[in-house]
Amino acid sequence: MNEDETVSPPDESQDFRWLIAEWSGALSKAIEGMGSPLPVAEVVDTGIAPKDDGSFWWAQQFSLLPESAVWIGAGESFWKQIGTQALQAIGFDAPEPSDVRDTYREILVQSLSGLAARLTARCGQEVTCPHGEPLSGPPYNGMRGFVGVRAGDSAPVELCFMASKELIQRLRRQNTPEASSPVQTAREAPGSSEPAATGVAVALESVLDVEMPISVSFGTARLCLEEALRLTEGSVVRLGRADSEFVDLQVNGRVVARGEIVAVRGQYGIRIRELSRHDQRLSQIESLQRPQRPDPVAS
Repeated sequence: MNEDETVSPPDESQDFRWLIAEWSGALSKAIEGMGSPLPVAEVVDTGIAPKDDGSFWWAQQFSLLPESAVWIGAGESFWKQIGTQALQAIGFDAPEPSDVRDTYREILVQSLSGLAARLTARCGQEVTCPHGEPLSGPPYNGMRGFVGVRAGDSAPVELCFMASKELIQRLRRQNTPEASSPVQTAREAPGSSEPAATGVAVALESVLDVEMPISVSFGTARLCLEEALRLTEGSVVRLGRADSEFVDLQVNGRVVARGEIVAVRGQYGIRIRELSRHDQRLSQIESLQRPQRPDPVAS
């Protein structure tokens, strides 16, 4: 057997099996969150780590360790299929290659954020994703497994998941019921009605159902008071934006995307053409649970 076909972790490595299973679930949710139908993602028994020139490898660090702890690789046809399907689901019939790659990377980042939330629950401390970066090829060490992804009638996609031995050893040292019951969430920590940890990773799950106002900004203008008082029906206010420029899509008052205005069955809509960075959108979610400090009262 070729060494690249080493797929199944040893029987004693239940920690690795837990890790890859949790990531496959987070990957499904991340793909669905980009607008695609919920795919089926499951651990498979065989596979080959991609090494071709067009393959995409991503290294992710978690705050538990100082170095990268997880690596994910996909052949060129596989990551292109995932990225293209996500863009087509939101109206991009012929997306640019760079957009396909960025969308696939966005899905990876979101799936790893979901994995960080599960690590938070298991380790009893907040786990974040401080740094991630693309790699030219797979690392030379670490435990390896494979996840198969299928969405609808499309051809199955295979991704290689690798984890460092340091991360596996860290999980093995966690002497908590969570290690033997991976389906338990942070909000179900034994012996307590409070969350096992706080922070963005856990907060994501708790605020996903929160309704937020969405608005579209066509532009802004500044008028002196005299000009504003002279406005009447039929007056035209010139906005500081050319008619060819994209409009801003704002969530809770913050710009998260830009796009063009379209008509959808007699109503206006916006076709998204540019997305804000992932960390900017995360800060938008994080702001929901920051308590508002009362203004100081003068004594």
